[in-house]
Amino acid sequence: MSVLKTLGAGLVTALVVAAGAAPAAAAPTATPAAPSKPAPPRITLTDLGKVGGHEARGIDVNSRGDVIGMNTIDYDPVMVQQAFRIRGGRTELIGGAEEYVLPVDLNARGQAVLTSTTRGGSGSEAQFWAVDGSRARINPAGTSAGNSAALNDSGTVAFTYSAPGGESDTVALWRGGRILRSHQFPGSRLLGLELTNAGLVTGYVLTGPRWQVFQWDGGPVRYVGDGDSYRFRDVGRNGELVGSDAASRPQLTVGSRVRRLPLPTGLSTGEARDIDNYGRIVGWGDAADGTRRALLWSGGQVRELGTLGGRDARAWFISDSGLIFGDSEDAAGIRRPVVWWRGAITALPLPADTHPELPLAGLTATADIAGGSRLLADRSFNAGTTPVVWTVMGRR
Repeated sequence: MSVLKTLGAGLVTALVVAAGAAPAAAAPTATPAAPSKPAPPRITLTDLGKVGGHEARGIDVNSRGDVIGMNTIDYDPVMVQQAFRIRGGRTELIGGAEEYVLPVDLNARGQAVLTSTTRGGSGSEAQFWAVDGSRARINPAGTSAGNSAALNDSGTVAFTYSAPGGESDTVALWRGGRILRSHQFPGSRLLGLELTNAGLVTGYVLTGPRWQVFQWDGGPVRYVGDGDSYRFRDVGRNGELVGSDAASRPQLTVGSRVRRLPLPTGLSTGEARDIDNYGRIVGWGDAADGTRRALLWSGGQVRELGTLGGRDARAWFISDSGLIFGDSEDAAGIRRPVVWWRGAITALPLPADTHPELPLAGLTATADIAGGSRLLADRSFNAGTTPVVWTVMGRR
């Protein structure tokens, strides 16, 4: 119940009681204080520019403000990728004409995992990128790494690999220079890995035409559901999965129990996109007129987050501080990137050269929200593509 509705109910009750009471001498009355609105967060925008002088895209950001991403470099007649890491204002670059590098994941400590392929090489390597800039090969000698990998805050890496020329059919956990454990899925292909800080791996396994969602913590593999009818979008601290079913209805999976998430009246489908460490979930619901409503599920209840004045909004990420990132139409019907904080919605600032009528047209890939205060996205404009970071302050 909103503050305004609570105050309104209280005032109505007071008037009813007063109407049935004996007349009394008038007493001075204080004017009810207007409910205070939460102060909007202070938001700064940093355009990282063309890192290394090339077309740049962001991959991940952490709470310290470290960023990993990649440059696309034109070495005629081939295009290669170079990884970058920005840390404390210092930029590190890996790759070039002879090495094609794809950064995959970044943790809270600034460590990263990447895949590397050398020109004329027999396969790919998964590599751990330490804070000091050193790199260590992860996949065993004589194998080729897949593109799926994930890194948690302890420095543990979940990754896939295979025999050279084969599909990535083995998943493994690596830390401190050695493989801790592995599991093979013969005749299958693995992709889309997520890794919790507790060491639980979640991903997709494709066997023939059949997709399945699996979870593995080093013991027996647990199959969660058919990937054709279940899409998970995020994994919670304890392995909870949020996503949608085959009928595009948002749902939550805890262990072997699948629960459909409630939707407000008038919304029949939708999607759950992100879950924080307190079990709060964000996403959206779809209305019959084709518009969407940004939603927050918490404590078994669902509520709409509101818009900038338009009819449509989506919530993409939530941090442990309760900061929610998404997009919303304003009163003029223009879609803008926004954050919700303490029930209020705020439009995010954009670079000065952003087209005023198409502010989201250039945001090509929202990458992540980290630490409750930093948001990373890519933006495209006439001069190319560059990553941008928003830092949100004054939230507590």
